[in-house]
Amino acid sequence: MNLFERVIHFFKKEADVVVPTPPKPHESSHQPARAETAPVVTPKPQQPAPTATPDRVARITVQFRDRYSDEVLAEPIDYHGEIDEPFKLEWRQFEGRVMSEVVGFTDQFHRANQTIILMYEERLAAPVIIYHRNSYGDLIAPPEMLLGNINTLFVAESLPSQRQHLQGAVEQRGQFQAHSQTIHFEYELNQLETNQPQQVTFVELDRAKPVYREPQGDIALNTELPAHSIWQVFAFARETTNGKVWLNLGGASWITSKYTTPRSDNPYSYVLGSPETPALEFAEDTSTIREYATVNSTQQGATIWSAPYGNPLTRIPHQTQVVLVRQARLTNDSVWYQLSTGEWIQSAYIALIPPFIAAQQLRQQVNQDAFEA
Repeated sequence: MNLFERVIHFFKKEADVVVPTPPKPHESSHQPARAETAPVVTPKPQQPAPTATPDRVARITVQFRDRYSDEVLAEPIDYHGEIDEPFKLEWRQFEGRVMSEVVGFTDQFHRANQTIILMYEERLAAPVIIYHRNSYGDLIAPPEMLLGNINTLFVAESLPSQRQHLQGAVEQRGQFQAHSQTIHFEYELNQLETNQPQQVTFVELDRAKPVYREPQGDIALNTELPAHSIWQVFAFARETTNGKVWLNLGGASWITSKYTTPRSDNPYSYVLGSPETPALEFAEDTSTIREYATVNSTQQGATIWSAPYGNPLTRIPHQTQVVLVRQARLTNDSVWYQLSTGEWIQSAYIALIPPFIAAQQLRQQVNQDAFEA
């Protein structure tokens, strides 16, 4: 290609270049897209910050030790709190000891860790006095004394030999204190009410029964009374604590009323007729008297008779005051007194009251009757 052709070819390439025409502006019905609102995210609630940061927390250690031996009495206790916060110390008791000193006491948490030492020592408590009295307030045994360390427990016991008469608990418990204490045990020693039958009384044994020397006896006699035997009853005794009744069959012979049947007579004994006054030949001397006396016998009382050596009627209680109206001295040298009620009693069971004492008692009785009237 010559030079001329090259120039034509160059300009032809320039004509082929198309310059783009910018578009004319025009209204568009398409609205631009609205930006969507981002969803609202509620933040999770945060845990509140602690009231005290670690550098604001202090510790107080409380130790419990013996003052003299430095023995550890219990494991230490750690308390934590914010610096400058009030601290309330919890006191503690140990059996047999009292707190005698506090080392390092504080009522506030401080920046530096602290130690409080509670010192204790053994201390003897005040004594416990034990009294044993009957129902009238009289001592029946010397007082007892219990000793021990303060705050320790004690057990006070009643008298082992009198526990069948005890009113209340067998033992009493408590704690030794700084002040003395008293313990009282009461015993009902007079637990028997005695009486005599108003007329001749018999009992039949429904079964063989043991015999005792006294009411409330523990050891029976060697021989039992046979079943269906019949015995006269001379006295009764009733236990006030449980109502148990004892029967006196004469002398030191007592049985319980259980498994017995009362009888008005003894079918195996000879029934005497009406007693008659002994013939005069049996009496050396019979005289009318007026004396005051007291029945002086055993606790079972004394037998009174229809006549000297006549029929036994009943028993009159010990210490009963009587009026004597007749005296009879028999040929066997026995002396009998007739009571103002008509019965007779042997002189061995009578204690005469001196006249001046009897007169004084009579005046006192008259004055008392006049005052009550």
